[in-house]
Amino acid sequence: MSGVVYGLLGYIWMRGKFDPGSGLYVQSYTVAMMMIWFVACFTPLVPHVANATHAVGLALGMAWGYLSSLRYRDSINRRQ
Repeated sequence: MSGVVYGLLGYIWMRGKFDPGSGLYVQSYTVAMMMIWFVACFTPLVPHVANATHAVGLALGMAWGYLSSLRYRDSINRRQ
């Protein structure tokens, strides 16, 4: 489930960043805590964590959020 959470956070982060009209937004503090925890899980301080699942979830969520925001950017370019 943590990979799904990272995926959702990545999606909302990228979608809100590249498509502000979507109504999705993640505060910078939340992004910072997500990334701090992501890095901390790769250290011996937090053992037995599914790091690959976190990484894949975050990468896929960010990619999906960015790609889904292209429609927003395309509509802006057509108006200009």
